[in-house]
Amino acid sequence: MPNHIHGIFIIKERNERHGLSEIVRGLKTFSARRINQLRSVSKIPVWQRGYYEHIIRNETTLSKIHEYIINNPFKWEMDEMHPSQKFYYPKKVHVKLDSENVLPMNLLL
Repeated sequence: MPNHIHGIFIIKERNERHGLSEIVRGLKTFSARRINQLRSVSKIPVWQRGYYEHIIRNETTLSKIHEYIINNPFKWEMDEMHPSQKFYYPKKVHVKLDSENVLPMNLLL
């Protein structure tokens, strides 16, 4: 859905320098700048301040969450915020973690 995002982050190694909050912050910062650039505006908030996280502990939960994410866009036409125009979904984004590190992410749609 274009008015919110769902995703599954798989963190293979614990990294005290780049935890989940830094990854989410980088994603929000990079995407907000790009969205505002496309809108020809600057420093307009795009995201709400917080985010919801859930630790996936087993394959059953992973499967249920994955199914929810896959099926969620099909509910968009029923959403009260549905516009009359189509929305573009990028296939890949790059999250800037800091001045030296960028995290490429493939979006599963």
